[in-house]
Amino acid sequence: MHGLLEPGEKVVVEFGTYSCTEPQREDLVVLQRRSIRGGSPAAISVKRLAGLPGDQILVMAIGNKSILYINNEVVANPAGRPLLLSPASAEMFRQVELAWQGRIPKDRYLVFGTKSVGSVDSTEWGPLAREELVGRVINSPR
Repeated sequence: MHGLLEPGEKVVVEFGTYSCTEPQREDLVVLQRRSIRGGSPAAISVKRLAGLPGDQILVMAIGNKSILYINNEVVANPAGRPLLLSPASAEMFRQVELAWQGRIPKDRYLVFGTKSVGSVDSTEWGPLAREELVGRVINSPR
């Protein structure tokens, strides 16, 4: 498994990987999301793939936060603490056909930042479409 990536760190990327192979849990994936306004491509980013199509999801509310479980395992941030979802994030999961408990839809994936602080990822976006996974990190200097 790759370690944490720092902003500006150089990595070797294999683009087009997922046109002929299946994404795997723990892959460091290269994303290019469509921006909400205008539909033009957004910036490229690297995230860790955590949830695969068909995985069982459970979002448990605790106070004003929610804890995410995948296949009955608490999803931890890189520091080993449970990954918390804000109420807005939990609502985002429901909007993309995931209730408080459900399965990740076909051709959808959950990704999380390689750092827990300040990462924008599936805790905000919900599941991503497969076509947003444009490549895979195959080598990191660490």
